[in-house]
Amino acid sequence: LTDGATRLLEDFLGWWWVWVPLSALVGIAVTVVLAHWIIGVVLSRLQLGSDWDPLRPALAQTAGAPDPLPTHLRAVRFRYPGAAQDALAGIDLDIDEGEFVVVAGPNGSGKSTLALVLSGAEPTCGTVSRPGPVGLGRAGGVALLAQRSELQMLGDTVAEDVVWGMGATERATVDVGGLLDLVGLAGKGATPTRELSGGQLQRLALAGVLARRPRLIVSDESTAMVDAEGRRDLVGLLASLPARGTSVVHITHDPTEARQADRL
Repeated sequence: LTDGATRLLEDFLGWWWVWVPLSALVGIAVTVVLAHWIIGVVLSRLQLGSDWDPLRPALAQTAGAPDPLPTHLRAVRFRYPGAAQDALAGIDLDIDEGEFVVVAGPNGSGKSTLALVLSGAEPTCGTVSRPGPVGLGRAGGVALLAQRSELQMLGDTVAEDVVWGMGATERATVDVGGLLDLVGLAGKGATPTRELSGGQLQRLALAGVLARRPRLIVSDESTAMVDAEGRRDLVGLLASLPARGTSVVHITHDPTEARQADRL
Protein backbone atom coordinates (compact mmCIF):
# COMPACT_ATOMS: atom_id res chain seq x y z
CA LEU A 1 0.00 0.00 0.00
CA THR A 2 2.85 2.31 0.85
CA ASP A 3 4.63 1.62 -2.44
CA GLY A 4 1.42 2.18 -4.38
CA ALA A 5 0.78 5.47 -2.63
CA THR A 6 4.36 6.56 -3.25
CA ARG A 7 4.09 5.77 -6.98
CA LEU A 8 0.77 7.61 -7.18
CA LEU A 9 2.30 10.66 -5.52
CA GLU A 10 5.30 10.54 -7.86
CA ASP A 11 3.03 10.32 -10.90
CA PHE A 12 0.93 13.17 -9.54
CA LEU A 13 4.00 15.37 -9.04
CA GLY A 14 5.51 14.31 -12.35
CA TRP A 15 2.43 15.39 -14.29
CA TRP A 16 2.07 18.73 -12.50
CA TRP A 17 2.31 20.58 -15.81
CA VAL A 18 -0.97 18.90 -16.83
CA TRP A 19 -3.11 18.98 -13.71
CA VAL A 20 -2.16 22.49 -12.53
CA PRO A 21 -3.41 24.29 -15.69
CA LEU A 22 -6.34 21.87 -15.96
CA SER A 23 -7.50 22.49 -12.38
CA ALA A 24 -7.10 26.24 -12.93
CA LEU A 25 -9.30 26.09 -16.03
CA VAL A 26 -11.94 24.06 -14.21
CA GLY A 27 -11.88 26.53 -11.31
CA ILE A 28 -12.26 29.50 -13.66
CA ALA A 29 -15.14 27.80 -15.50
CA VAL A 30 -16.98 27.07 -12.25
CA THR A 31 -16.43 30.65 -11.04
CA VAL A 32 -17.70 32.13 -14.32
CA VAL A 33 -20.84 29.96 -14.27
CA LEU A 34 -21.54 30.83 -10.62
CA ALA A 35 -20.94 34.56 -11.20
CA HIS A 36 -23.18 34.51 -14.28
CA TRP A 37 -25.98 32.96 -12.26
CA ILE A 38 -25.63 35.41 -9.36
CA ILE A 39 -25.46 38.47 -11.63
CA GLY A 40 -28.43 37.19 -13.63
CA VAL A 41 -30.54 36.95 -10.48
CA VAL A 42 -29.54 40.45 -9.37
CA LEU A 43 -30.16 42.02 -12.78
CA SER A 44 -33.54 40.36 -13.10
CA ARG A 45 -34.60 41.86 -9.78
CA LEU A 46 -33.20 45.32 -10.52
CA GLN A 47 -34.65 45.36 -14.04
CA LEU A 48 -31.44 46.91 -15.37
CA GLY A 49 -31.95 45.11 -18.65
CA SER A 50 -35.08 47.15 -19.35
CA ASP A 51 -35.82 50.83 -19.39
CA TRP A 52 -38.48 50.49 -16.69
CA ASP A 53 -38.86 53.27 -14.14
CA PRO A 54 -42.06 53.31 -12.07
CA LEU A 55 -41.79 57.05 -11.43
CA ARG A 56 -41.13 58.17 -15.00
CA PRO A 57 -44.82 58.85 -15.79
CA ALA A 58 -45.15 60.92 -12.62
CA LEU A 59 -42.05 62.96 -13.48
CA ALA A 60 -43.36 63.52 -17.00
CA GLN A 61 -46.60 65.02 -15.64
CA THR A 62 -46.17 68.76 -16.04
CA ALA A 63 -49.68 69.89 -16.96
CA GLY A 64 -51.90 71.34 -14.26
CA ALA A 65 -51.11 72.62 -10.81
CA PRO A 66 -50.12 69.84 -8.37
CA ASP A 67 -52.79 68.91 -5.86
CA PRO A 68 -51.76 65.63 -4.18
CA LEU A 69 -53.75 65.77 -0.93
CA PRO A 70 -55.76 64.06 0.28
CA THR A 71 -54.46 60.84 -1.28
CA HIS A 72 -56.65 57.73 -1.15
CA LEU A 73 -55.40 54.21 -1.86
CA ARG A 74 -58.04 51.53 -2.34
CA ALA A 75 -57.30 47.80 -2.79
CA VAL A 76 -53.89 48.70 -4.20
CA ARG A 77 -51.67 45.91 -5.48
CA PHE A 78 -48.21 46.34 -6.98
CA ARG A 79 -46.12 43.72 -8.74
CA TYR A 80 -42.71 44.38 -10.26
CA PRO A 81 -42.14 43.27 -13.87
CA GLY A 82 -41.03 39.64 -13.96
CA ALA A 83 -41.89 39.02 -10.30
CA ALA A 84 -43.84 35.93 -9.30
CA GLN A 85 -45.86 37.64 -6.59
CA ASP A 86 -47.11 41.06 -5.49
CA ALA A 87 -44.88 43.34 -3.45
CA LEU A 88 -48.05 44.99 -2.11
CA ALA A 89 -51.55 43.56 -1.90
CA GLY A 90 -54.85 44.85 -0.56
CA ILE A 91 -53.59 48.25 0.58
CA ASP A 92 -56.18 50.78 1.78
CA LEU A 93 -54.69 54.04 3.03
CA ASP A 94 -55.63 57.71 3.36
CA ILE A 95 -53.08 60.52 3.67
CA ASP A 96 -54.56 63.88 4.62
CA GLU A 97 -53.38 67.44 5.11
CA GLY A 98 -51.32 68.21 8.20
CA GLU A 99 -50.38 64.62 9.10
CA PHE A 100 -47.19 62.93 10.23
CA VAL A 101 -47.73 59.27 9.34
CA VAL A 102 -45.15 56.56 10.04
CA VAL A 103 -45.09 53.31 8.06
CA ALA A 104 -42.98 50.78 9.96
CA GLY A 105 -42.08 47.21 9.07
CA PRO A 106 -39.19 44.81 8.47
CA ASN A 107 -37.03 44.78 5.36
CA GLY A 108 -38.83 43.22 2.43
CA SER A 109 -42.30 44.04 3.69
CA GLY A 110 -43.09 46.43 0.81
CA LYS A 111 -42.46 49.79 2.52
CA SER A 112 -40.38 51.25 -0.32
CA THR A 113 -42.88 49.99 -2.87
CA LEU A 114 -45.58 51.89 -0.97
CA ALA A 115 -43.33 54.96 -1.12
CA LEU A 116 -43.26 54.63 -4.92
CA VAL A 117 -47.04 54.41 -5.13
CA LEU A 118 -47.47 57.46 -2.88
CA SER A 119 -44.96 59.31 -5.09
CA GLY A 120 -46.89 58.64 -8.26
CA ALA A 121 -46.12 55.12 -9.46
CA GLU A 122 -49.17 53.43 -10.98
CA PRO A 123 -50.37 50.35 -9.07
CA THR A 124 -50.85 47.03 -10.83
CA CYS A 125 -54.42 46.89 -9.50
CA GLY A 126 -56.60 49.11 -7.36
CA THR A 127 -56.96 52.87 -7.38
CA VAL A 128 -54.98 55.89 -6.18
CA SER A 129 -57.06 59.07 -6.17
CA ARG A 130 -55.96 62.66 -5.60
CA PRO A 131 -57.68 66.01 -6.25
CA GLY A 132 -55.12 66.81 -8.95
CA PRO A 133 -51.72 65.84 -10.39
CA VAL A 134 -49.20 64.28 -8.00
CA GLY A 135 -46.60 66.90 -9.04
CA LEU A 136 -43.54 64.81 -8.18
CA GLY A 137 -40.62 67.17 -7.58
CA ARG A 138 -42.72 70.25 -8.34
CA ALA A 139 -43.70 73.10 -6.05
CA GLY A 140 -46.82 72.17 -4.15
CA GLY A 141 -46.56 68.50 -5.12
CA VAL A 142 -44.92 65.39 -3.68
CA ALA A 143 -41.24 65.12 -2.81
CA LEU A 144 -39.39 61.85 -2.26
CA LEU A 145 -36.61 61.89 0.36
CA ALA A 146 -34.49 58.78 -0.12
CA GLN A 147 -32.11 56.82 2.10
CA ARG A 148 -28.76 57.41 0.36
CA SER A 149 -28.33 61.16 0.67
CA GLU A 150 -24.80 61.07 -0.74
CA LEU A 151 -26.26 59.95 -4.08
CA GLN A 152 -28.54 63.00 -4.20
CA MET A 153 -25.84 65.67 -3.87
CA LEU A 154 -25.18 67.69 -7.05
CA GLY A 155 -24.03 71.14 -5.92
CA ASP A 156 -20.41 71.92 -5.03
CA THR A 157 -21.45 73.82 -1.92
CA VAL A 158 -24.32 73.44 0.52
CA ALA A 159 -26.10 76.58 -0.72
CA GLU A 160 -25.74 75.53 -4.37
CA ASP A 161 -27.15 72.10 -3.66
CA VAL A 162 -30.29 73.43 -1.96
CA VAL A 163 -31.42 75.17 -5.17
CA TRP A 164 -29.80 72.84 -7.72
CA GLY A 165 -31.96 72.44 -10.81
CA MET A 166 -34.27 75.34 -10.01
CA GLY A 167 -34.78 78.21 -12.41
CA ALA A 168 -33.61 81.72 -11.65
CA THR A 169 -37.12 82.88 -10.75
CA GLU A 170 -37.62 79.95 -8.36
CA ARG A 171 -34.22 80.44 -6.75
CA ALA A 172 -35.03 84.05 -6.01
CA THR A 173 -37.95 82.96 -3.82
CA VAL A 174 -35.94 80.47 -1.73
CA ASP A 175 -34.68 81.57 1.66
CA VAL A 176 -31.59 79.35 1.63
CA GLY A 177 -30.27 80.66 4.94
CA GLY A 178 -33.61 80.12 6.64
CA LEU A 179 -33.87 76.57 5.33
CA LEU A 180 -30.35 75.72 6.46
CA ASP A 181 -31.14 77.11 9.88
CA LEU A 182 -34.35 75.04 10.00
CA VAL A 183 -32.58 71.74 9.21
CA GLY A 184 -29.63 72.39 11.52
CA LEU A 185 -27.03 73.55 8.98
CA ALA A 186 -26.91 77.23 9.92
CA GLY A 187 -23.84 79.03 8.61
CA LYS A 188 -22.76 76.19 6.30
CA GLY A 189 -23.94 77.65 3.00
CA ALA A 190 -20.38 77.99 1.65
CA THR A 191 -19.23 74.59 2.94
CA PRO A 192 -18.35 72.04 0.21
CA THR A 193 -20.84 69.18 0.24
CA ARG A 194 -17.98 66.65 0.28
CA GLU A 195 -17.04 67.83 3.78
CA LEU A 196 -20.43 67.01 5.32
CA SER A 197 -21.09 63.99 7.51
CA GLY A 198 -23.81 61.45 6.69
CA GLY A 199 -26.27 63.12 9.02
CA GLN A 200 -25.51 66.56 7.61
CA LEU A 201 -25.97 65.27 4.05
CA GLN A 202 -29.40 63.96 4.97
CA ARG A 203 -30.28 67.34 6.49
CA LEU A 204 -29.11 69.00 3.28
CA ALA A 205 -31.27 66.65 1.21
CA LEU A 206 -34.25 67.67 3.35
CA ALA A 207 -33.43 71.36 2.83
CA GLY A 208 -33.41 70.78 -0.93
CA VAL A 209 -36.79 69.07 -0.68
CA LEU A 210 -38.26 71.91 1.40
CA ALA A 211 -36.99 74.48 -1.11
CA ARG A 212 -39.61 73.10 -3.54
CA ARG A 213 -42.39 73.75 -0.97
CA PRO A 214 -44.03 70.32 -1.30
CA ARG A 215 -47.46 69.52 0.13
CA LEU A 216 -46.36 65.95 0.89
CA ILE A 217 -42.94 64.52 1.69
CA VAL A 218 -42.44 60.77 1.38
CA SER A 219 -39.42 59.92 3.52
CA ASP A 220 -38.23 56.46 2.47
CA GLU A 221 -35.85 55.21 5.20
CA SER A 222 -34.19 58.64 5.23
CA THR A 223 -32.83 58.04 8.75
CA ALA A 224 -31.40 54.57 8.11
CA MET A 225 -27.82 55.72 7.42
CA VAL A 226 -27.70 58.26 10.27
CA ASP A 227 -26.42 57.77 13.84
CA ALA A 228 -28.85 57.54 16.77
CA GLU A 229 -28.64 61.21 17.77
CA GLY A 230 -28.97 62.42 14.19
CA ARG A 231 -31.89 60.06 13.68
CA ARG A 232 -33.77 61.54 16.63
CA ASP A 233 -33.14 65.05 15.32
CA LEU A 234 -34.32 64.21 11.81
CA VAL A 235 -37.47 62.47 13.00
CA GLY A 236 -38.24 65.45 15.23
CA LEU A 237 -37.76 67.77 12.27
CA LEU A 238 -40.02 65.66 10.05
CA ALA A 239 -42.65 65.60 12.80
CA SER A 240 -42.61 69.41 12.95
CA LEU A 241 -43.31 69.91 9.24
CA PRO A 242 -47.11 69.30 9.23
CA ALA A 243 -47.49 72.39 11.42
CA ARG A 244 -45.74 74.30 8.62
CA GLY A 245 -48.15 73.01 5.97
CA THR A 246 -46.31 69.91 4.72
CA SER A 247 -47.67 66.44 5.41
CA VAL A 248 -45.08 63.70 5.92
CA VAL A 249 -45.15 59.94 5.41
CA HIS A 250 -42.04 58.56 7.08
CA ILE A 251 -41.10 54.98 6.20
CA THR A 252 -38.82 53.11 8.59
CA HIS A 253 -37.86 49.67 9.88
CA ASP A 254 -37.61 51.12 13.41
CA PRO A 255 -41.05 51.37 15.10
CA THR A 256 -39.60 53.60 17.85
CA GLU A 257 -39.55 56.41 15.28
CA ALA A 258 -43.36 56.45 15.46
CA ARG A 259 -43.48 58.07 18.91
CA GLN A 260 -44.28 61.49 17.47
CA ALA A 261 -46.53 60.21 14.69
CA ASP A 262 -50.21 61.02 14.32
CA ARG A 263 -50.69 57.50 12.93
CA LEU A 264 -48.60 54.33 12.68
